[in-house]
Amino acid sequence: MKSLLYKELKLAMHPLIYVFIFLFPLMALIPTYPIVISFIYVCTCYPILFLGANKGQQSNDIYFSCLLPIRRKDIVKARLILLSIIQLVSIVLVIICAFIGSLYKDTILVEEGAKISDIGFGFGQIGSAIGFVLLSYTIYDLIYVTCFYKNGRAIVTPTLLGIIGFIIILFTTTLFLPMLFDSYYYFFSNIYVQIVTVILGVGIYFLLHYLTYIKASKLFEKVDF
Repeated sequence: MKSLLYKELKLAMHPLIYVFIFLFPLMALIPTYPIVISFIYVCTCYPILFLGANKGQQSNDIYFSCLLPIRRKDIVKARLILLSIIQLVSIVLVIICAFIGSLYKDTILVEEGAKISDIGFGFGQIGSAIGFVLLSYTIYDLIYVTCFYKNGRAIVTPTLLGIIGFIIILFTTTLFLPMLFDSYYYFFSNIYVQIVTVILGVGIYFLLHYLTYIKASKLFEKVDF
């Protein structure tokens, strides 16, 4: 598995992916910019990453990997671990940028006469934001990875379906769910709510990613190149 991950990082990772990972978290520094939006751009890395795996295109990574003396389910596992690394790095960078931004955002908002609640999910709700984003990433990976490894070629359909699922989950949890509470900003600022949200998000993330691995592996075993 260590060799497969090394192959993923050295051969599968397009340089443009690093730009997305390290550039878009900086958007958390923008005053009045909702933190959760910064996480969406990680989804744009997927087509770039999986494009090299298309049969007859780019590096033809999937076909090359299948020729190696390894199990197909290990190929799927290595790609899922790589996706988790990308997501984890992005989350850490957003947290750092959000903390830096929180040092001056409140001052700017006061000067502009804006209310704190106008910024949506800010650093004060970072725990809730992370929990909901992990849930959104989980749904995105579940849809994208299983759709892709069904034939090892499709890119457009998994991307469209995955993004739709990601947006539905993210905006349902961060926009429509909070609207059920009169003071949703303060509700999700509650430290206990944030802890519970993170724990649930992490638990669901690992559970459904394991199920995604099982499902995608079974589908990939049937693919004939």
